[in-house]
Amino acid sequence: VTAAVSSETPKQGEQVILTSVATDNLGIDSYEWRQVSGPSVALANSNSNVASFTAPNTVETLSFRLTVTDADGLTDTTDVSVDVTGIAPVAVATVSNSAPLQGETVTLDGSPSTDNLIVVSYAWRQIIISEGTQVALSDSSLAAPTFTAPNTVETLSFELTVTDADGLTDTTDVSVDVT
Repeated sequence: VTAAVSSETPKQGEQVILTSVATDNLGIDSYEWRQVSGPSVALANSNSNVASFTAPNTVETLSFRLTVTDADGLTDTTDVSVDVTGIAPVAVATVSNSAPLQGETVTLDGSPSTDNLIVVSYAWRQIIISEGTQVALSDSSLAAPTFTAPNTVETLSFELTVTDADGLTDTTDVSVDVT
């Protein structure tokens, strides 16, 4: 008996199909798919040659055992493993005023960033291009830190990195043209 899986590394929330190929000269009487490790999932059609489940929202390995019984009551088993992978967040950075006057307060905003679970951290940093002015962010770990536009006409660039509960990250940047 052999078993196959539609994806050995499905993403969280993805449908996974377990398939068996079993042959016997007298025919197959029954199939039994059983989960043997990992966070519990609901197996659909577990008494069929094709079973399925939805990958859980955790990054873990799940193992399944297939037992096939023939018309004589003889059995054969095989195991298959699935390594569930996470879905990276999507970093989105906006700015309250993309063309502030010198001395105005500007708010950077990463709160539109999304994830299938939760964004657990924000990390902002200014990208200094050549001789640009360094500004002080109110708190670079906030979703929406502020800074005061410098007393020079220039473009300031900032990078946002967001991290989700699985430790996966995404990065984007945003610019501000001080006038």
